[in-house]
Amino acid sequence: MFSRLKRHLKKRSRKGLTLVELAIVVLVLGVIMGIVFYNLRGTATDVMTGAKKLQVSQFQANQLPRKLDEFRDAGGSVNPGEDLTVLLQEIPESSYSPAKEELVLDPWGKPYFMCQGEDGSDRICSYGKDKEEGGEGEDADFQLDDDRTWPDWLKKK
Repeated sequence: MFSRLKRHLKKRSRKGLTLVELAIVVLVLGVIMGIVFYNLRGTATDVMTGAKKLQVSQFQANQLPRKLDEFRDAGGSVNPGEDLTVLLQEIPESSYSPAKEELVLDPWGKPYFMCQGEDGSDRICSYGKDKEEGGEGEDADFQLDDDRTWPDWLKKK
């Protein structure tokens, strides 16, 4: 009798998943992915802010003033109000090598521009994320070559 039952069960044994079992697996995976996404959503924003901060404070704040001086030494000029895309151009009959585009763009993709500091000196400036004068947080204006004017989000903590 047991041998007959075994044969019967072997014939009826199935391979694979039923539609219900598959739906349960997909549902469980969806719940797990939702939990992971919910816990990581703030992390992506923090990483982007950290990348912007590093780009400005470590790379651009050091390299852009040097490149501007090199441009001026080669005979180029930049007036207050002009953007720094002029640094991307070659200067005929000089050894000046043009800057890379990522050097002259602020973290929001708009070119830095020349402005006047409080003491009347030329400064490298950005209007911030909103690309308009004034603002707070990431919208705040700042002078790249004067870290005293940097908004709180950009200062080292």
